[in-house]
Amino acid sequence: MRDGGKTVWIFSFWTDVFVYLYKHQQLDIAVPFSLPVDANAGCDVTALPQEKVLSLLTRDGDQAAYDALKRDFHGIGPICENLLNQSLDKMLNFALGKSVVFVFLTPDRPKENQFNQWLRAKLLGQPDVHLVDFLDFLEEGTSPPSDLHFDRQIYKRVAEHISGLITERFGSHKSQLRSHRAK
Repeated sequence: MRDGGKTVWIFSFWTDVFVYLYKHQQLDIAVPFSLPVDANAGCDVTALPQEKVLSLLTRDGDQAAYDALKRDFHGIGPICENLLNQSLDKMLNFALGKSVVFVFLTPDRPKENQFNQWLRAKLLGQPDVHLVDFLDFLEEGTSPPSDLHFDRQIYKRVAEHISGLITERFGSHKSQLRSHRAK
């Protein structure tokens, strides 16, 4: 949402925890890449046997994306604290002072716990940065889902929470959202 310099950023790093990263050969960027419906998201897909890869390239554009990956990138592994902090530094340098930022914490499981610790260490106490833990929106006595897909009521509660914080920071925004949609 942008209105008169007021900007809201919402980040979800859920897939960053387990998707393999690839660094561009010439540009200073790293990107996640996984094949469609693939249990190999946590490994270098360019190192998989060709017959395995071909069986996973089922949608229009899959082959071209995979070919570009092999041609222009090299695998660097899953995200590490240093790469995450570099990304967060870029985000914070751009956003702070003129934006409110929401960062969704990953659902807490062993691998995600470390990632959340990195996010908290970097972002807690930053002005206008809010960490959103979906587990905080579960009804009392409810267990978190095992498949990372929350009930729609959880998403509704999270949206209401974010909307309230935006209103606190910028004032009423509902009409701005409607007028933005109408354009």
